[in-house]
Amino acid sequence: MDIYQGAVAALVPFFVSERAYTYAAASGIVLAASLLSSVVQPLFGALVDKWAMPWLLPVSTLLGGAGVALAGVGGS
Repeated sequence: MDIYQGAVAALVPFFVSERAYTYAAASGIVLAASLLSSVVQPLFGALVDKWAMPWLLPVSTLLGGAGVALAGVGGS
């Protein structure tokens, strides 16, 4: 989950130039991603501490990559 935070921040120029987002709106997306990560990461950490989930890392990487890829294709 830490990897996609850098990707979301790197998408800010794309959102501003191609999607005509204001800097406030684009940085709001980065803020939402950071806040969501702050909540979700400890929850998944507690789950993995209880039960072994070796599949979680590749699945989360694929989902994060798909989300970043769809940012360029999706509508406003």
